Amino acid sequence: MMRFPTGRGTMLALLSYLLLYFNACTSEPTSTTTTTVPEVAIPGDSLATGLRSYGEQLTSVKDPFVRRFSGRRSDGELEDWLLINWGDGYLSGHRLEEKGEWQYELQGEIALDESVLLRVYDGEEERPERYQFQLDNLDTIRGEWRASEEAVAVGFQILARSGSGAEPPNWSGTWHYNSIWDAGTLVIGDVRDSSFYFALSVVRFTHSGEIDGRARIQGDSAIYHARVYDAYSDEACVLHFQLLEDRIELQQRSSTSACGFGMRAYASGSYDNRVIEAEAQLSFGDESRAFLDAAQHDAFQSWLGKENYAKVAENMQMSESQAYQSPQEGLNGILTEGLVMGLFTTDEAILLHDRRGGFWAATIDPLDSEAGTYQVLYFTNQQPWKQKLPQAFERWRQSFPEYPIVFND
Repeated sequence: MMRFPTGRGTMLALLSYLLLYFNACTSEPTSTTTTTVPEVAIPGDSLATGLRSYGEQLTSVKDPFVRRFSGRRSDGELEDWLLINWGDGYLSGHRLEEKGEWQYELQGEIALDESVLLRVYDGEEERPERYQFQLDNLDTIRGEWRASEEAVAVGFQILARSGSGAEPPNWSGTWHYNSIWDAGTLVIGDVRDSSFYFALSVVRFTHSGEIDGRARIQGDSAIYHARVYDAYSDEACVLHFQLLEDRIELQQRSSTSACGFGMRAYASGSYDNRVIEAEAQLSFGDESRAFLDAAQHDAFQSWLGKENYAKVAENMQMSESQAYQSPQEGLNGILTEGLVMGLFTTDEAILLHDRRGGFWAATIDPLDSEAGTYQVLYFTNQQPWKQKLPQAFERWRQSFPEYPIVFND
């Protein structure tokens, strides 16, 4: 299920990096409500604690969750929702209709005061009806529904529904793909004997993907198999989930287009049960790597310092190393050029070392990210080269010659 345009669009790739920070934050909820309607009993699943029935310790309405809500409007009509809070201020989900199918899509944003205007879509067509409420309670939502902007408001109340049957393994919660360059958030809820509902958002190589659906539980594993976008692919989207002690191993067993993801975006990877701050590291091992061995790598890292080392390493998501000889310059060593995929001329670095302990390194560094201005930071431990670049470095910067060079002593 894709979110329809809500002012997000192509900014998803940037906002997804912020998810790692939003997911780790909590805040105290307020206690205001918009409308009071009589409480109603919902047949079937037990009400009350929702995801927390399976150990999920949500402490803020800003935390990601997948939760089933049921109740009625004051005019007697049933309201049955599957609501997804993505943790970045956006809500989506589905509304169950009389035929027992998730017919309509729900889309909205959480304002700073935790108020929500939830819109309803039929496919890509927006319907006139609206929901307004305060998302200040994880178990009960009270608010107003209008058939159209001009219609009289009708109060509604829906309560969180827990799963049913014997308690399955603890799938519930928010799981994180921790990486320097990529991001991923997997949210699982509405866990039942044989299935759970998930919402997945990924960014790989600056390309994004997003999907939600119900996976079938098979012991400590689960499978999702569905045709997601019939108009684009006849292939089914297949995702396999393996639950381990502190993470979920997710394997995508179909193409990106089958799951509706952008080019190069894919879901496979380890999703941890907590946010882990990852650090970029330059490779070593042989002449096809940046350094011949760990000792050479460690000497470079110690000389350059933690902050500057990170600036070089973080711009080498993809790198290529090769033997370098320049007799006229008296240079003989290994040259490594790297970049972050999709961020040419803004996230690139270059590194040269010889076998005698000589290091040369340069990396693009933002001067003013909002203004889109950059500089090149240059480092070397060779005195004759303190104020000049090797020829290989000059060739490297031909795509961005306007960036000023900062020579570091």
